Amino acid sequence: MRRLAAALLCLALLPAGLLLWTHPGVPHLGYFHDDSIYWVCARSLAAGAGYRIASLPGEPYQTKFPPLYPWLLSLVWRLNGAFPGNLAAAACLNFLFLPAYLLLAWRWFGDFGLSPAARACLAGALAVSPYVVFFTLSLLPELIFSCLLMAALVLCGCAERSGSRKTAAAAGLLGGVAFLARSAALPLLASAPLVFLIRKRRAAAGLFMAGMFPAVAAWQWWVWIHGPRGGDEVWLFYTSYAGQWQRAVSWSEWPGMVWMNLHYLVRAAGDLTAFQLSGSAAGLACSHVLAAGALAGCCRLARSGAGLHGLAFAALYLAVLLNWNYPPNERLLFPVLPVLLAGLAREILRLADAMRMSRAPAAAAAAGFLGFLTMAAATRNGQALAGFLPDLLRQRRAVTDEHRAAYDWLDRHLPPGVNAVADHDGMLYLYTGRKAVRLLLPVGPAFTGDMGPIRRAARSLPDFARTHRAGVHISTSVDFEQDLRQQGGFDPAPFLGERIYRSEGVAISRIR
Repeated sequence: MRRLAAALLCLALLPAGLLLWTHPGVPHLGYFHDDSIYWVCARSLAAGAGYRIASLPGEPYQTKFPPLYPWLLSLVWRLNGAFPGNLAAAACLNFLFLPAYLLLAWRWFGDFGLSPAARACLAGALAVSPYVVFFTLSLLPELIFSCLLMAALVLCGCAERSGSRKTAAAAGLLGGVAFLARSAALPLLASAPLVFLIRKRRAAAGLFMAGMFPAVAAWQWWVWIHGPRGGDEVWLFYTSYAGQWQRAVSWSEWPGMVWMNLHYLVRAAGDLTAFQLSGSAAGLACSHVLAAGALAGCCRLARSGAGLHGLAFAALYLAVLLNWNYPPNERLLFPVLPVLLAGLAREILRLADAMRMSRAPAAAAAAGFLGFLTMAAATRNGQALAGFLPDLLRQRRAVTDEHRAAYDWLDRHLPPGVNAVADHDGMLYLYTGRKAVRLLLPVGPAFTGDMGPIRRAARSLPDFARTHRAGVHISTSVDFEQDLRQQGGFDPAPFLGERIYRSEGVAISRIR
């Protein structure tokens, strides 16, 4: 059985391993924007300059992303400081967390009361999930954060069942480490003690908080000491989640924002299990059915008391996303993907049991429909692994090559001190050493549909550039591609000066 399990694990690593082998060197670096900023901060740490965003004018301290993942990436910079040649080692480092992610998920599914066969199927579904594979190949902390989060939740379940105080304290320590990988772990500081108290494990609740709170307090102290005092929305975007939320959200807009976030969240939950299923009207309806099935299964699991720590964390985490000033997408929902799969599996098994017991037409129809959707999800995910992801990586390599040609021209023809306004500011810095800043688009259009704020942002570009001491604007064909707020209303060309460089996908203009 051990040999069989090892063979199955190796087989599960094949999709990500093949893509890593055939597309080495993170050709899509900069696709998420955050990934390039993580890499820039890692370089700053490796160079001994401190935890700073070295790509920005003024090199402010990084107070938005906790430091664990950049610190891990800085080890690659220390071993090989030659960019972009060191990206292959960084991708391999990220890949090492995939076996741990699958093993922890398999173990965690046991807390939901699922059978060994169901746990193995769900772990396999995670291994072939396009999102799991893509985040394995990307310089983002999603995978390491999910590993630490699941390990903490597994230990919480062990401490709840055994009453071990040492296990509860260890779970709190792991929760603190998870928070230092991504601040998205913050709801765990409330959810785990709450479940312990419900289970009448008061000592475990206190020990968990004592283990996790120091990491949260230490990071908040760093943010308080080094964070921005005031500043415009752009600096808040780079350095402060809380400051950005306060600037972007007003009480009058809050109800509408929550309602629209609910729509985005349900859609993303369905697409996370079936890759981009919501592309058509029928697909959107099926995506909503998958999300509803996962939610119904989670509710049944909660009533049975199975996996309560994971369910409580997921509930608080989703509540935070509903109130967030950015529409929830698949990346933001990724930490709760195992919970969604467990809930969906629970609901499918319940309907299958009802069909066997009663043979009622309604139960048979519901079970058959969910089974059909499961097969459709497997098909969509297989198509993404075989076609969409390889095509995307090839396209991004071509895009990166074209951008490098523009960066080389910029480096040869402009003085070193000229900064830029660029959506891919981190990439510009990594290839040229030049400082750059990103023009932040307003959040409103995602919730209201009004494109006026985006057009006003385009008109303000010259003033924005003067504020940040930028002399040129770099426009590319893939600007704002990950930004749900950009819907075709952003055109800065009329407010720029002379165009000094032009290729098929890149334009460089002087700013008036």
